[in-house]
Amino acid sequence: MIVDSDSPLGKVASAVCDLTAHLPDPDVTFLCSICFGQQWPCERFDVAAREVLAARLSLAALVPSELHHRLWPQSPQWP
Repeated sequence: MIVDSDSPLGKVASAVCDLTAHLPDPDVTFLCSICFGQQWPCERFDVAAREVLAARLSLAALVPSELHHRLWPQSPQWP
């Protein structure tokens, strides 16, 4: 995907790449796919997520919906 480097998404492109790289495999949603043996969300995912949020972008749009309950366990479940 091509994104303008001056856009909000373009300014945090490396954080988005880190964030998506550290998503867990679909069948093992409790472990990071890169950080050997670390629970997900791992520290590198967390750092990248904070950078994305600081840019005022939606983290929920970058994380598969089946993982939202692990990021926001206190949030109500939406149908």
